[in-house]
Amino acid sequence: MVKSALLRSQKYSAKADPDAARIRIANYAAFMKSNQADPVNDIAAPQQLVRDALNEEGIAPIFTIPYMAVGLKIWKLQKNYTGDTLNNELQLQLGLFEDRGCTQSVLTAVALKFGVTYPSP
Repeated sequence: MVKSALLRSQKYSAKADPDAARIRIANYAAFMKSNQADPVNDIAAPQQLVRDALNEEGIAPIFTIPYMAVGLKIWKLQKNYTGDTLNNELQLQLGLFEDRGCTQSVLTAVALKFGVTYPSP
């Protein structure tokens, strides 16, 4: 059955009511915060490893973004793969970041923080 324009308008007005939305968000707030806390804390450790490597290499803060992406990529691959597959994927991804302009010596320093040898011997 097709809904009338009046019924659709009334339903939209009920859903878009700011008080109703505020109550709904307030009810979910604790749940949403608890769900977000673990992933944020998980990402903090690899980011700190990258920061440490960049500080040791003397890289300016403005250039940290691509290397943060490298660190998070290494971290993600280590969570999803093992053995030769992990090594092949890491070498491929690190080579890709080098092709994008990241310095090999800095990539090596970041990789070593995660226990990875780059370039592969």
